[in-house]
Amino acid sequence: MHFWFCFLYFFAVIMCANAESSDKQVNEKAVRTRPRSPVTPFEFLSSPQIYLLRTNATLPGFQCIQARTLSKDKNSRTLFQKVYVKITSSKKWITINATYEPALREGRRVRRLFTSFDCGTNTTTNYAFPVSTTKRACTIAKKEKGSSSKGFHHSCELWVTDVYLNNTNSQELKFCDQMFNSKCSVNSGQLFDAKSCRDLARDLL
Repeated sequence: MHFWFCFLYFFAVIMCANAESSDKQVNEKAVRTRPRSPVTPFEFLSSPQIYLLRTNATLPGFQCIQARTLSKDKNSRTLFQKVYVKITSSKKWITINATYEPALREGRRVRRLFTSFDCGTNTTTNYAFPVSTTKRACTIAKKEKGSSSKGFHHSCELWVTDVYLNNTNSQELKFCDQMFNSKCSVNSGQLFDAKSCRDLARDLL
């Protein structure tokens, strides 16, 4: 009798521990998918699709911009994207292939700085992600584009994912604009309709 009592007690303890572990894993997964959940710049960039929502630069003639991740390598933190640019007052789209990889500093990869080189235009694009601004729904990216011979143009951008576009609670997303206003100079700039951009591009994807 004593043996069976001990066995049943031990079995009950194991079952409770497994249930608690399972609940913890579910809760952690739920937290990771919330709009404000922190992610790495690579995790954000390698989302299936990302959309430009705001920039402190002026981009005349551009209705919207989005990027689709076609492949990625978690070990090297490199990714290949196709960028779709919608021209205003036209059905025309411009598509650009872009490969991003961590920038190197003293032979080491920098986690918050990604770079891409366009052989066709001989230009380099660098994206720097300020600390604590990369979330599941949105991120701030400080962009530098150009060449050493012609100089570089600097801007600050707010990019969003489908987590942002699919969320119907605007209160949960206010922090994205707050980050943009805090990290970017907003004396001028441009706001894009990212949701319409996604809908318009569905035939292309």
